[in-house]
Amino acid sequence: NDPKSQLQQCCLTLRTEGKEPDIPLYKTLQTVGPSHARTYTVAVYFKGERIGCGKGPSIQQAEMGAAMDALEKYNFPQMHHHHHH
Repeated sequence: NDPKSQLQQCCLTLRTEGKEPDIPLYKTLQTVGPSHARTYTVAVYFKGERIGCGKGPSIQQAEMGAAMDALEKYNFPQMHHHHHH
């Protein structure tokens, strides 16, 4: 299961009854480098809040990175079992 689907699942489970589900939105913030060696910077937003950021040689990979970042940092209720100290 890829990070983007995982993040979407997490966001969908947080939905408020009777409301539109909130899904993560990816935005390309920056594209640098020549066409054959681009680096894309993508941020992911949830409910208007920036929850993760990623970089990669393609938008797809940058989005994956952003999703992974968000999964690590954002406190999704069903992710709690990862955070036992």
